[in-house]
Amino acid sequence: MDRSFAPQQVDGELAEHPHRFILRGEPGGLAMPPLCPNCGEAAADRVTVEKVFRRRSSEASDSYLIVPVALPLCAGCAVRHRAGTVQPTRWQRVLSSFSNADMLGAVLPAIAALFVLQLALRDLLNGRLLRSTLPFALAAVFAAIAWHQRKHVWAETAHLRVPQQSEVARAFDFSDDVAPAFEQPRFICTMKDGRFATAFAALNADRLYRPDSTEARGEQRRAKRQLRVVLVLLAIAALAMVLFGS
Repeated sequence: MDRSFAPQQVDGELAEHPHRFILRGEPGGLAMPPLCPNCGEAAADRVTVEKVFRRRSSEASDSYLIVPVALPLCAGCAVRHRAGTVQPTRWQRVLSSFSNADMLGAVLPAIAALFVLQLALRDLLNGRLLRSTLPFALAAVFAAIAWHQRKHVWAETAHLRVPQQSEVARAFDFSDDVAPAFEQPRFICTMKDGRFATAFAALNADRLYRPDSTEARGEQRRAKRQLRVVLVLLAIAALAMVLFGS
C-alpha cells in the first residue's frame, strides 16, 4: 500500500451514509454524543479531523477553507484512524509552501537581508559603528518583509498540508455552506452509524434545518427581498454610468 503523503482532495462528494441532516451554522460548533460515528461504540478518544473546501473566486486564483471538527471515536477506531492518516514530513511541509510563486517574495528579501547584514557586521567589527547603523536598519526592514510574506504564503498553502480523510473519519462527513445568498449559513452532514445519528440529532435539534418550516420559509422570503433590492441598486448604478459616463 502506498503510504506517501498526498494533500486532501477538495470539495469531494459527501459520503453516502444512510443518515443525513441539514444544520444551521458552522460544523465547528456541533455537539457530539459520546459515541463513535463509525461503529456506535462508546467513545474513548476525540480526534480533530479537517476538511478542505475550495471557495471560487472571480480573481486569478481560488481560496481554500479548512474546517476542523472534533470527532469522538472508540479506542479501536481511533487507532485505525491514526494508522490510516499519513501526515506530511517536515520537508514536505516546507516544500508545499513553494507551490505558490509568491514565496519568492519572502526568499528574495531574506537573501537581501542576509547580504546587508554581513555588510553591517563587517563595518561593526572594523569599528565603524555609525556606518553600520544604516545597513542594520535595512537588514531589519528586509527581514520584516520576508517574515510577513512567508507568513502570508504559509497560510495560503495550508490546504496542501491537510492529509486525506481516513475511512474512519469519513464515517462522519460534512459539506461546505450550502445556503443561497442572503440566507443564514447551513451545511449538510452524513453519518454511518444509526445509534450515533439518533443521539446526534437529539443533541443538535435546535440547529436542524427544515425547508418546509415557517422559519425557513420566512428566511427565504427575506433573502428574495434583499436580492431584489441589490438587483435594483445595481441596475440604477449601471444606468447612472451610462447616462453620466458618456
